[in-house]
Amino acid sequence: QEYMHREVSKLAAILPNLRLVSKRYSTIWGGASLLTMLLSALRELLAMPDWTDWDFVLNLSESDFPVKTQAELVSFLSSNRGSNFVKSHGREQDKFIKKQVEI
Repeated sequence: QEYMHREVSKLAAILPNLRLVSKRYSTIWGGASLLTMLLSALRELLAMPDWTDWDFVLNLSESDFPVKTQAELVSFLSSNRGSNFVKSHGREQDKFIKKQVEI
């Protein structure tokens, strides 16, 4: 993760449409820590006075790869304005939450 952060930081220095959040988190996939991180990142995005011309937020990790073209994504998201596609895995949530705090 440190290597990736260093390399993406280099890209962010030269690409005006790429920003890195200032606060980093260690997250668990599908867990509350992922939601905490996402909400923190969105707060930072909303507070950027020089970066207000955006329509959508896509949360991609290092293992994600978009399988649709940019035009297809824009079309889908435009036709689903006001929708939110953030959710947990939805299976046995009580057991999942308990497991996150077990040592």
